Amino acid sequence: VIVFLLTGRKFLVCISGKTLNADKMFIEQLKNVMEINLQEVSKVDKCDFILVFCPVVSRAGTDIEATMKTLHSISDTKPAVLVVLHHTFDVHSIVPETWRSVTRKNLITIDCLFHEDQGFHKCEKNNESLSKI
Repeated sequence: VIVFLLTGRKFLVCISGKTLNADKMFIEQLKNVMEINLQEVSKVDKCDFILVFCPVVSRAGTDIEATMKTLHSISDTKPAVLVVLHHTFDVHSIVPETWRSVTRKNLITIDCLFHEDQGFHKCEKNNESLSKI
């Protein structure tokens, strides 16, 4: 189990693709489980960490690689959480652990499930992922 501790409470959102509001639902869930009051900021120099959302639309590896390039253009040094959003109807779906394909320091990669109609699923996989932050 990877444990990643974020310091600070200010975060910047980076979205790579169409999340269909799963990013907003994730942030609300994160605020509910974190014991500090999180605050979204609009500039990288004002944030303590970056929340990066990567919806998987083609192949996870290709989508993650493109998202990492976007993150690299924003900051190479800020701690970041890469939220890989797997589109599925099934809340019990088993998805690959994508953290194995990311080597950036100061980054945790978590896998979550979402659907275009239901948004960010309320399921065990997403609860586990939120608890890793």
